[in-house]
Amino acid sequence: MIKHRDWRKILVILPVLFFRKCDLLMSGGIPNEMPVAEYFLQNIFSGNPSRQDTNVIIVLFGLFEVIVFNLLFGTHIYHDLYENSVYIFVRVKSRTTWFVERARELFWYSGIYNALFLGITFCLCVFHTEKKIDGIAVRLLVITYILIQLFAFFTTLLINITAIYMGAFKAFMVNYIVLAMFSLWAVEFESVPILNQFPILLKLNPVANITLQWNDGIGEGLLPVLYFVVLIGIALWLGNRMICGMDISINSREYE
Repeated sequence: MIKHRDWRKILVILPVLFFRKCDLLMSGGIPNEMPVAEYFLQNIFSGNPSRQDTNVIIVLFGLFEVIVFNLLFGTHIYHDLYENSVYIFVRVKSRTTWFVERARELFWYSGIYNALFLGITFCLCVFHTEKKIDGIAVRLLVITYILIQLFAFFTTLLINITAIYMGAFKAFMVNYIVLAMFSLWAVEFESVPILNQFPILLKLNPVANITLQWNDGIGEGLLPVLYFVVLIGIALWLGNRMICGMDISINSREYE
């Protein structure tokens, strides 16, 4: 059951969307003539139709909703671990079970948050275009939801795990530095002679895998999904090993 404070965090997406999509909410002119799928994709990623027309700042701004989820739940597991450490280390029979349950909560919260984010955005796009919903639009919505959901969960899980090791502030900083580096990698991929000779390297970039218009995600949606599942599996394994190896006397990294 979702706690009231967690519901409040999840529903933060509503004012965020009001701010981000106010142009759609306030527009009352002639409906857009773009197909629903194209219009939806443009509104999800801040209107970036191609890698040539963007930069790292625009890419990160396109991931704004994901970053907000990171900030809201980046310490969900971390704080529970240190606030209830005595209970977890003494009374809980299996630390693995506890960790998996906390990760499951995080996955569930990410699912609701991104369903609101993408569902509302999709409905706004449908309302403001004269084109009808077709199979391509529905398929794009489903693939986009799965990929962004997995990406948001993966990055937030990593922040929680990293926070256990180095503290929340450093964990957030490391996450966003790495995210900026991956964004730069995606933007500048074709301009680096060594990199562009190996297209597989772009498909190993998590940021490129959720920006569908860059990585043919509509046609190859299953491969990025499997890739994120593998990354999440590795993160869960590392997090479980870290927690199972911790001592009850460990202190919060925030006070070091």
